[in-house]
Amino acid sequence: MGSNFSLENNTKKNKIFYKYNSNSNTYNYYNDRNNQCNENENPSNINNNKVKNNLNINNNNGSINNSTNSINEQLTNYEQNTLKDSSKYGFYKWTHINNFEGDAPSSRYAHTMVPVDTNIFIFGGYNGLYLNDIHYFDTIKNEWILVKTNGPSPIKRAFHSSWYWSKGKKLFIYAGFNGKTILDDLYSLDIETMTWKQETTCGAKPTPRFEHTTSLIGDEVYLFGGANDANWLNCIYVLNLQTNQWRNVTFLQGDHPPKRCAHSAIVRGTSIFIFGGYDGKDRLNSLYEYDTITKKWIGISYHNRKRIGRAAHTSSLINDSMVLFGGYDGSHRLNDISIFNTIHKEWRPSIITGDCPSVRSYHCSVTINNKFYTFGGFGETTRLNELYVLEQYFPSLTEICLLKLLIQNQQSQNQNQSQNQNQIQNQNQNQNQNLIQNQNQNNYSNINKNNNNGENTIDFLKRTHYTIGEQISNFNFKKYWWSD
Repeated sequence: MGSNFSLENNTKKNKIFYKYNSNSNTYNYYNDRNNQCNENENPSNINNNKVKNNLNINNNNGSINNSTNSINEQLTNYEQNTLKDSSKYGFYKWTHINNFEGDAPSSRYAHTMVPVDTNIFIFGGYNGLYLNDIHYFDTIKNEWILVKTNGPSPIKRAFHSSWYWSKGKKLFIYAGFNGKTILDDLYSLDIETMTWKQETTCGAKPTPRFEHTTSLIGDEVYLFGGANDANWLNCIYVLNLQTNQWRNVTFLQGDHPPKRCAHSAIVRGTSIFIFGGYDGKDRLNSLYEYDTITKKWIGISYHNRKRIGRAAHTSSLINDSMVLFGGYDGSHRLNDISIFNTIHKEWRPSIITGDCPSVRSYHCSVTINNKFYTFGGFGETTRLNELYVLEQYFPSLTEICLLKLLIQNQQSQNQNQSQNQNQIQNQNQNQNQNLIQNQNQNNYSNINKNNNNGENTIDFLKRTHYTIGEQISNFNFKKYWWSD
């Protein structure tokens, strides 16, 4: 996880995209030079004028073939299994948002970040001083705005939590630490009038805490974990926003998570997914689902792959996948991405490209329109105030071929090397010799050799930082990160 390799292409051709349409069982064809799309074009009907010099990675031998018929057959078989379920093997791209209007908030960490319609509200945190300023970023206009508020502002703080209740049109700030006192107060900001109000609550109130999580489902907020001056916590409290009444939850059954703080939490439907955190000894990599209907905890840490234990990371939801980013593992700060599918309950491999953020912890992340925004945090030595966005996208034909290379596994070890080499030679006799540099042909042969020596394709690519130089598209190859 987190290994990278580079790909290079010095040619100038058009990038070709295919997007699967499940309703019509067709693929839409895109050309990035004129951004045109044919909505009803099937790969079997794409002619040689539209698809030239394409790269085909054959499942059986890892060979290269620019035959249009083979490409079409590959697309038909492969895209139906891969692109039809885009979450199975996700392609994600980072973008650094550095072209914006207005003044960005000061560098900070341990702040909160809340989506309100298409705006992102940021409150508080620590930049050498504890803060209580509030800013929002307009994701449509790419503009930062310092909010002028009315009423009594919340006490300056960090390590608090925040959420937006759309029914009441209120943004809430809860608990945290102000440098001297661990807090348990609750403030609301009326988004229409930008007026602060200190809320009065009743019922079974939680103890003061920081580095906890709060998750909104309907009109209720679920508080989990955190720490105070006495202990780490793993209790759940629920605040009804209609009545401002707290209640303590008694768990009926299930695998109750251990105490922790600095974990992450996301909501899908009526479930809350908790990952990682710090228990006073270790940075955790356990994952739990809490069903708010049955009041049952489900430990799902055993599913396929385990992540690096971490705390002070973030997670947010894109479609049905939890996107996990950054954090601190006890020795190093991180900037990796992991994808967990909340429906199939498994970690999914993905390919990450673009302008990746630097390592960081105690940053914040939110999702708006299936775009994952992250801001601030503490880097290697400094506090940060950069804004990045991560988006899932449909891969180009080049990237589909790259993905096919990456997901080849033990099947490659059972291939007959001599048979593969013969097939490659026979195919290359009918190919344009200018299509592929000799170095790349050797690289593909090396993949097969290494596979026969017990090394699968993924390991080979990670080890060699594999470079492709085939003439296929206008694809100024940058770094890709394979996240498994």
